[in-house]
Amino acid sequence: MAWDAKFERFGVVEIEGNKVKVYKDQYTYTTISVNKQVTSAKWVGGELIITMSDGTVRCYEKHNFYKSI
Repeated sequence: MAWDAKFERFGVVEIEGNKVKVYKDQYTYTTISVNKQVTSAKWVGGELIITMSDGTVRCYEKHNFYKSI
C-alpha cells in the first residue's frame, strides 16, 4: 500500500536527528526511524526521499518500505 495522498498534499516533513516525522494534517503524523543522522527529506512524485549524513539515500514508497538509491 502506497502513501496516503493526504501526507504528500499536506507536505510537512520534520527531521529530528535519526527520525523523520511525516504529517498527514496538523496533528497526525507517522515516524520513520533510520539508523543514521538525517540531513534532508522531501517529497518527489509520491515518494519520500530521505538523505542521511553519510550520503545514503532512501526512497520510501510507503512508511515501512524503502529502496536504497
